[in-house]
Amino acid sequence: MREHLSADHRGARPFLLIAGREPPRNFSIRRAVLPGSIGVENCTAMTIRRNGGPSDDVQPCRAGALLSGAVDAEFDIALVHTFDAAATPVRQIYRVIVRIPDDELLKHVDTAFREHLTHDALRMDDVAKFMDDRRCEGVVAEYANALGTYVRGILNKDRSPGSGVTLPLAETNKFYGEALDVLENFDRPLSNVVCGLIRFALNNFSPKSDTGFGRLDRCNATFRQLLSKNHR
Repeated sequence: MREHLSADHRGARPFLLIAGREPPRNFSIRRAVLPGSIGVENCTAMTIRRNGGPSDDVQPCRAGALLSGAVDAEFDIALVHTFDAAATPVRQIYRVIVRIPDDELLKHVDTAFREHLTHDALRMDDVAKFMDDRRCEGVVAEYANALGTYVRGILNKDRSPGSGVTLPLAETNKFYGEALDVLENFDRPLSNVVCGLIRFALNNFSPKSDTGFGRLDRCNATFRQLLSKNHR
């Protein structure tokens, strides 16, 4: 029976597709997506649980409409492929976090950032105050946390007296990486500049690092040209 099932009734793994690619098992959607860009393959049944509520049986063809219609939600998705009555179904689980704040809410976070984190003698306490600001709560929390994480990276790298830094210096690149992973999904002046500064700090001078901030972009262009000459 096992040989027969293996030869003639192979059970392919069901999987989710977003813009033609399978996402990780745990992932976030931070930009609006079209329903047609989301689909499932090898799936005969699907259940979705939203925000920790009860699981609902959903037709696989409705996955795109459900996910694309959310702006602030968490989904636990279970895909099932029942390929033969005599075989155990193949299952696949995903956890999807959707955080797509509107422009007005993001502007409030940018304003809070300027008020709390653009003065001299920054401390870790200032980052905490920024994160506790009511403008940084809710659907914008991930964006705000990424900005705060970037500043933590700066403080951890500079290690100025009185800044409140207690973590090892090696944590700096971790902070930068976590901030970049989120902020590169937001096409905004502040996030673009912060992403450019992170890439500059990580010695990434690719054209992707251009931000629209003149002095930083000129520095990137200079190093990019020097590296190009050295590789000839």
